[in-house]
Amino acid sequence: MIRTFTSWRGLLAVEVVLFHYSNNYVLAIVTSFAMTFFFMVSGFQLAGKYDFADLTWAGYRRFMGRRLWRVYPLHVVVLALFALKMVLEYAMLGRESDQWGYFLPQLLLVQSWLPIGQVYLKLNGVSWFLSSIVFCYACYPVLVRWLRGRRLWEQVLAVGLALAVMMALSVPLSGTPKRWIVYICPLMRLVDFTVGIVLRGVYEKHRDRFLRQRGVVAELVAELAVLCLIGTLFVLQYYDYLDRFNSEPFTLALNAMLITLLAAHDRGAGLLGRVLHWRVLGWLGKVSYEVYMLQLIVLIMLKAVLKLAGISGGEPWMFVVYACCLLGLSWLWHKWQGRLSAR
Repeated sequence: MIRTFTSWRGLLAVEVVLFHYSNNYVLAIVTSFAMTFFFMVSGFQLAGKYDFADLTWAGYRRFMGRRLWRVYPLHVVVLALFALKMVLEYAMLGRESDQWGYFLPQLLLVQSWLPIGQVYLKLNGVSWFLSSIVFCYACYPVLVRWLRGRRLWEQVLAVGLALAVMMALSVPLSGTPKRWIVYICPLMRLVDFTVGIVLRGVYEKHRDRFLRQRGVVAELVAELAVLCLIGTLFVLQYYDYLDRFNSEPFTLALNAMLITLLAAHDRGAGLLGRVLHWRVLGWLGKVSYEVYMLQLIVLIMLKAVLKLAGISGGEPWMFVVYACCLLGLSWLWHKWQGRLSAR
C-alpha cells in the first residue's frame, strides 16, 4: 500500500464533498480530475497486489468476492436509507416520490450503463462511480494478464486507441450524452483504470530509481512539479469549463504524472512526502470510500433534522456539524466492516 496515495485520496474525497455541498463550479473542475485519479489509482494499487499469473475460476470468484464485500454492503445500506426517506415523506407529508423507478438499477449497480442523467444521478447519485468501478474490477483479472504479456509500447498503443475511440464517439455529442460517454460510461473509466495498471508496470520496473532520489534539489523539483500540475489543471480547465468534458486526455496525462510523483514520495522524503505521511491524512484516506458514499444521505438527513427543529440551513456552522457527522459515521462503518472482515 502506497501511503501517499491513501492521503491524497482522502484530500480529494474532502474536495468532492465540498463540491456537492456548495455546488461551486471551480470545485467541479477538480472533481473531474479527482474521479479520474480514483479510477487510475485503483488500477495501480490492484496491479501491485494481484498479478493473476495463474488465473482460475476459483481465484476470480475470491477476488470479486473481496471487492464486492468492500463496496457493496454500504451501498445497500445507503440505498435503504434513501428508501426510508421516501417512505417517511409519503407517510408524513403525502409526498409521493418519483424516484422508485431508479431504485433497481442502482441496487444492481447497472445505472452507469444507461445514458440517462435521471437514472445515474438520482437517489445516491455518487454511486455511479461504484457502478463503473465494479465493472473495472470484473475486467481486471483478464486485463492484467493480457497487459503483462505485452511490451510497454503495445500497452500504451492499446490504451491510446481505446481512448481515441471513446473521444471520437463523443465528438458529435453535447450536454448530457457527452457527459455520459466521457465521464460516466464504464468503458471510458476502464481506460482510466487500465492506464493505472500500465503505470504500475513502469513503476515496478524503475522503483529503485524512483526511491533513490535524494537531496534538497530533487525533492524541491518534485514538489514544484506537483504544484505546477495542480495550477495547470485550474488554469487550463477554468477557461474550458463549459466544454470541460473534452479534456479527458489532458486529465489522464496530468494524473499519470501526479501518480508517478506521489509514488516517488512514498518513503516520506521532502516536504510533500512528510505532509502526505501525516497520520490525520492517512486516516482520512482510509475512510474516503465511506465519506464518498455517505455524503449525500447524511446531508439530507441533517437538513431534515434542522428543519424539524426550526433552524434554517446555510449557516457557516452547519458545515462543521455536517463534517463531524459525516466523518463520525464513516469511521464507525469502517471499523465495523473491518471487524467483520477479520473474522
